[in-house]
Amino acid sequence: MTTNQSELLAGLAASLFGDAKAVSLSPEAKEEALAQAVYPLVCQDLTTIQIVANNVRLAWQQQELCKTLQAAGLPFVTLKGLAASMYYPEPLTRTLGDIDLIVAPRDFSRACSLLLADGYKTADSLEGNERHVHFEKDGVLVELHRRYAVLNTPAANELLDSWIFEAIPRAVTAAVDEWRFPALPEPLNGLTLLSHISQHLEEGLGLRQLIDWVVYVARELPDEKWPAFQTMTDRLGLTDLARFTARFGQLYLGLPVEHHRWCLGVDDALCEALADYAFACGNFGQKAGTDNTVAMVVSHGAGFRAFFRNLQLRGEANWKAYRRHRALKPFCWIYQGLRYARLGLRRENALSNLRKDYAAGKSRNALMKALGATRLAESSRRDF
Repeated sequence: MTTNQSELLAGLAASLFGDAKAVSLSPEAKEEALAQAVYPLVCQDLTTIQIVANNVRLAWQQQELCKTLQAAGLPFVTLKGLAASMYYPEPLTRTLGDIDLIVAPRDFSRACSLLLADGYKTADSLEGNERHVHFEKDGVLVELHRRYAVLNTPAANELLDSWIFEAIPRAVTAAVDEWRFPALPEPLNGLTLLSHISQHLEEGLGLRQLIDWVVYVARELPDEKWPAFQTMTDRLGLTDLARFTARFGQLYLGLPVEHHRWCLGVDDALCEALADYAFACGNFGQKAGTDNTVAMVVSHGAGFRAFFRNLQLRGEANWKAYRRHRALKPFCWIYQGLRYARLGLRRENALSNLRKDYAAGKSRNALMKALGATRLAESSRRDF
């Protein structure tokens, strides 16, 4: 971990659990904060004003969309976004990216029609994605979900989604400032934040997703609530991830040990490796594309099948031509391999860096295994 990264973590700890007014960062640490999408938590300047203003714009548009769906009598809940920021000391300093909503599968077509009638547009097929469809209006992106869970097994996915669907009619009214929205009752809302970490762990995890979980733990998961929560994480395969990421919060983000002893006893060295991994990735893995290409691919499961499966998944995500011509799907792994090669060869000492990346990837594979992140490895065995 670099000096700038340590400085950023200290600033985040002060902001989240200490004296935010005492935070002062170097330009390099501020740059890292931007890459991790945590800038408003530790800085008070024009950039923060711009990010918070965008948060307000998204919060307003989410409330208007909620009014539209509620007026139509359609049951739904919001996920992540404001449903995560409400646990923060200053909710609007949590950077918002888009609006996530989920409805029961039986209501999905109707919900899509309501968004289209409200002026939202989509380039996605309304039937083509089994999890969600992207809509856009006035520069704001909405993900409308009919499925949410992306865990290690189909059984775990079905279980978490079934819990969510059963809870939608029991939604609670949550609030951030003057904006109100339907949210999942506890502990389900917390489980979605934890599963969001699991979803992005192998693909590229940044500090923002970890902080969402840590502030939730601080507010909603003291020692006396952990046993009941653990019965759910055990069934979903998320218990190790819950304990490691909470302990990460204690070591690096100021989460008090008092009242949160349930995460003690994990390997602190792996928490340090998790910190290094998050810094290497950036928010949703944005830094990994140029700095850790081979390391990222190798770390996503053991063996060649997992390696090529990850190339395929990243190729599908990155290749614009594939989005227009689905017949190109068998060649996405080739595109991504060439993309990595081009990015890697641009760096100085490319061959030496390739060896270092490969070694780092093997170490990260051990971290993924300890955290219970085997989704890509397992899917590779099924698909190849």
